[in-house]
Amino acid sequence: MGALQRTRDPDTTTGPVLNPELVGRKYPESRWPVTAEAVRAYALAVNDDNPAHLDEDTKTGLIAPPMFVVAAAAPSEILPLSDEKLTGPSDEFFRRMVRGDNDITWNDVIHPGDVLVSSAVVAGVETKSNGELLRVDVTLRRDGREVARVGCGYFLRSDDPKTNPKGAGSSPQMRGPVVHAVDMTVTADQPKRYAEASGDRTPIHLDEQTARLFGHPGIILQGSCTMAFVGKAVVDGFCEGNPARLKRLRVRYARPVMPGDVVTTIFWRLDDNTAQLRYGIESKKQDGTVVIKNAYAEIAKP
Repeated sequence: MGALQRTRDPDTTTGPVLNPELVGRKYPESRWPVTAEAVRAYALAVNDDNPAHLDEDTKTGLIAPPMFVVAAAAPSEILPLSDEKLTGPSDEFFRRMVRGDNDITWNDVIHPGDVLVSSAVVAGVETKSNGELLRVDVTLRRDGREVARVGCGYFLRSDDPKTNPKGAGSSPQMRGPVVHAVDMTVTADQPKRYAEASGDRTPIHLDEQTARLFGHPGIILQGSCTMAFVGKAVVDGFCEGNPARLKRLRVRYARPVMPGDVVTTIFWRLDDNTAQLRYGIESKKQDGTVVIKNAYAEIAKP
């Protein structure tokens, strides 16, 4: 498809930016050879001490943490985000863009020696009262078979303060009795360690001045690292340490997490089907600020 003209005033920044006519566009494939060093580095970057991710002598051999798929998907994920035919001028897009949500499904675990082939497609463009939403799906395949799918939602905030609420908006989940809770502390060097292991070196995660220019009080943690904390809590708490049982994890990012924060994640039981158990999830910082909401996990029954 060729470039399409947008009807927007070049002197304003509140009009539409995304090009809905590019929904369905596919991008070239990327290859990702998985190494034992990369698997261990990712596990250590998200404070995951599960022996399955660190020790080759376990009965399953070395297995990548579930959220490792985010690192493997990154070379394909960036292609639509840097496509100005889709996003408009990159400086404007990245100035207004925040990661809104991730929805990841797993069909199999990943081992060192695997060669993953990823490809991205523009899954949707939505106009909302307070901005725009871009959805990108990245599929990871091994030997032609799908291993995982990483769904990414990016929200472009309106510059109009009247239509730009402080918190991410959506209907809250119905909550049952809390059945599990986990605290995880964000270390001072967590954003840097995660950047090295995941490839997410966006300046707001590494440079204080840049983070402040984008309206943050300081360096913020990568959202997918916070999601990895949740994934670890699910595997440890409900999967008996077996990452192969985690089949789906969906989170909505509500507020940033910063070094020094203590993130408390709570779980409650949702209705389940014949194949999987489902748990609702919410994460808060030590001051009560909700950082992940409207989240849930689907787990294979033992």
